Amino acid sequence: MSAKKTPAEAFSNLWVRDATRLEVDWMIKKHYLHKWAGVVLKVFGLEQDGVCVGVCTYSLPAFQMNTRYGCKCCWELSRLWIDDKMPCNTESWFISKTIALIRKEHPEVEALVSFADPEAGHVGTIYKAANWVMEGVQDEERKSPRVDLYIGEKKFARFDRAFRAADAQGLPRAEIGRAHV
Repeated sequence: MSAKKTPAEAFSNLWVRDATRLEVDWMIKKHYLHKWAGVVLKVFGLEQDGVCVGVCTYSLPAFQMNTRYGCKCCWELSRLWIDDKMPCNTESWFISKTIALIRKEHPEVEALVSFADPEAGHVGTIYKAANWVMEGVQDEERKSPRVDLYIGEKKFARFDRAFRAADAQGLPRAEIGRAHV
C-alpha cells in the first residue's frame, strides 16, 4: 500500500497555463451547462503530465458588479470543470493559481465574482474552500432576480429582466461569493 501524498506531492505534476477555446472546448461541453459563457476574457487550462485535465474561464459579469463593488474592473469566474479523477482539493488549488496569474497579468482587475446554481445542486462548496467571501443568496423578493429560463426540461439562458413565453419557467440562481484580487 502506498503512503498518502501530501498536498505538495499531489499537485507537483500539475500546472496552470493560458489555453485556447479550441483546446478546452471538449471540457466546456462536459461542464453541467455544456456551453461557453457570454464574453470570455480569460481561459486557463489545468495540465497533468502534459494532458489537459481542467478548465477555468473568467468572463464579463453583469455590468452592475463594478458598481456593486466600487471598482472599474470586475471579472466573473464563469466556468470550472476538472476531471473527476483528480485528487481532492484540486478545484480550490486551481482557482488559487488562476487568481495569482490574474493578479500578475491583469492588475486592472479589482474583484472576482462567481455564482452557484442551486438548481444544479451547487451550494458554493468549492468557493468556500477557496476562501471566497459569501455575499448571500439572492431572494425571490428582489426586483430583478437572476433566473435561468426553462421550457419543459430545456434550459435556454440566464437573464435578469426579460419577457418570457407563458410556458417558460424561471428558476432563481444564488449568488455565492467574491474574491478580492
